[in-house]
Amino acid sequence: NETALDFKLLLNLTGEGNGAFAADAGLSLITTLNSENGFQKWSPKDIVVRNIQVDINGGAFNFNGTLSFYKKDAVYGNGFNGQVNAEFIPTLKVKCSAIFGNVDGNRYWYADAMAAFNSGIPIFTGVAVYGFGGGAYFGVKMDTQGVGSNLGKTASGIVYVPDQKAGLGIKAIIKIG
Repeated sequence: NETALDFKLLLNLTGEGNGAFAADAGLSLITTLNSENGFQKWSPKDIVVRNIQVDINGGAFNFNGTLSFYKKDAVYGNGFNGQVNAEFIPTLKVKCSAIFGNVDGNRYWYADAMAAFNSGIPIFTGVAVYGFGGGAYFGVKMDTQGVGSNLGKTASGIVYVPDQKAGLGIKAIIKIG
């Protein structure tokens, strides 16, 4: 007795004279079917935003990202997840990710970023720093049992899963070559 009407929208973020950057968004209008006096009547129940995607090519910089919303996920419950890849040509690439959610009444989140350099920054002869990253998190732990999914995957490649026993944590990463 429910149905959904799905939409995919293109949101213009700037005017045509400013590079015409836009975002795609997916949403669903959910309705329920009721019978009154022998007539069928569809009534609005919910509006669900599924995702928002941005892909911007500004010549010297590029941004590509997604904000996804989820409900009733078996591991992650309800919340949203975002990922952005940024490139500043010719030297720097940055990946950022974040998740904010609630499962079984327990709130959790993480924010994570990883920056990579095309050419390393020398620290002494023959050794250079090729990137660095870090993040902070609360109410999640690293997935050691393989139950997580891409919802919990960070920019640095670690997958987190909610854990009500986990507290506040921070991490730092450096790439040396």
